[in-house]
Amino acid sequence: YGTKSKKISDEVKKIDKKLSKLNWDIILSDHGMLNVREFVKVPETDKCFIDSILLRYWEKKPEGIPLNKCKRIRWNKKYGDYIYLANPGVVFLPNYWQTEKIKGMHGYNPKIKDMKAFYMIRKEGKKKDLTMKQLHSYLS
Repeated sequence: YGTKSKKISDEVKKIDKKLSKLNWDIILSDHGMLNVREFVKVPETDKCFIDSILLRYWEKKPEGIPLNKCKRIRWNKKYGDYIYLANPGVVFLPNYWQTEKIKGMHGYNPKIKDMKAFYMIRKEGKKKDLTMKQLHSYLS
């Protein structure tokens, strides 16, 4: 539905109302969400895996990657010899997860503000953005 839809806003309000009745100290989410602005077709080869926001190719460097829509990242070679991460708001379509256009996507670069999702919530309602390392220190 996208991050700005009334349907999402109404659902978040319902969840918020339920949570407000609980005595929570911490609420976690595994990622944030961005609206999808653009769908990009990418080359498919015999040795690739096309995720919504990640392109992974093995052995041969792929031709025709739209480098203005993504950037190459260095990662463990078992996940691909050539790996590309979509720019925020870009989704590769078709991919091996979706066949239809969607309005919201997660998993972009975690340095993007809207991808931050771990929050420590105190009873007085103040939040603090946490890194995974900080979260582990609170939980251990």
